[in-house]
Amino acid sequence: MIMTSSIVKTICPFCGVGCGICLKVDGQQKLTGVEPQASHPISRGKLCEKGWSTAYAVHPDNRITQPLKRITNKFQPISWDEALSLICDSLKVIFEEAGPEAVGVISSARATNEDNYAAQKFARAVLKTNNIDHCARICHSPTVAGLKQTLGSGAMTNSAKDIYDTDLIVVIGADPTENHSILGGHIVDAHLKGTPLIVIDPRETRLAKMADMHVQLKPGSNIALINAMLHTIIAQQWHNQSFIEQRCEGFEALASNVEKLTPESVEPITGVSAELVRKVAKAYSQTKSAMIFYGMGITQFVSGTQSVIALADLALVCGQIGRPGTGINPLRGQNNVQGACDMGCLPNVYPGYQAADAADVQHKFSQCWGGEVAEGPG
Repeated sequence: MIMTSSIVKTICPFCGVGCGICLKVDGQQKLTGVEPQASHPISRGKLCEKGWSTAYAVHPDNRITQPLKRITNKFQPISWDEALSLICDSLKVIFEEAGPEAVGVISSARATNEDNYAAQKFARAVLKTNNIDHCARICHSPTVAGLKQTLGSGAMTNSAKDIYDTDLIVVIGADPTENHSILGGHIVDAHLKGTPLIVIDPRETRLAKMADMHVQLKPGSNIALINAMLHTIIAQQWHNQSFIEQRCEGFEALASNVEKLTPESVEPITGVSAELVRKVAKAYSQTKSAMIFYGMGITQFVSGTQSVIALADLALVCGQIGRPGTGINPLRGQNNVQGACDMGCLPNVYPGYQAADAADVQHKFSQCWGGEVAEGPG
């Protein structure tokens, strides 16, 4: 007898690129193989080594499949009913002693939107606390905050396929060939086909070695460099005045803030020559369409949110947003960082980035969920 297998189409569970994979499953529902989706718009029939191997984590012999309780220094299996009762009793004791603010929920950027929505609803509607968070706290929460403040939404502004439609690619604080390999491969491919590439990074990454310009700034000097570029663009009148007048607010205040931040003035801070700063500023502002990709080399600083805001300001001043092949595009670390943030798994916002401390938002969710919710941010 020949055992037949079926193909299940899904998304790679590793990074934020979202490559399409096919899982081969035998008649006993056991994973037997992985292959790329040939027609997937992002991965285009390719997978990196992580995509080829990560799905096999569903079948290790030591995977935990039932609740375990520590009994005399060893974990022993218990029933789900017993586990849930123990958890509830423990939470009640904590509530009685210290109140709901003494508990919190950690969600997951590897979980589905549905699971993340349920986690934050459980925290707010059941536990009565806004103490809900996930790994974006140490990777891309500055993206959520910075892009929400400047653009209204903390997400990529363009599709990854625009890599092949842009006239210039700028990569700052990221190495996509290492951490987002398929997308990094698209950047390499586009560059080899003639698209200019600028890499802004203290490290000499794979992309930096092949870039038209590598801006090797000192670690932590991102804002100083971007401000010097903004100064140059505005002083040389390379900015997109019509776009600014139609779409932007606060340009005069920005121009005033960077008025004295010449490329020469930030040379000691950034370690980048004034000449190179001007070259990069001219290339980005005078190109018909330019895409910015950035990663945790931008966000993982105490000034991470301000760095994201600075990048957004750069794109807005030059009008490099709202068209194919433009925009500011964060590269997410885990496969559903974006979804976990969108679902409200953050201490200061509900689903859809609605402020957790806003009375009207609290009232809306209280009505929807049929009960009181927490008032102060987590």
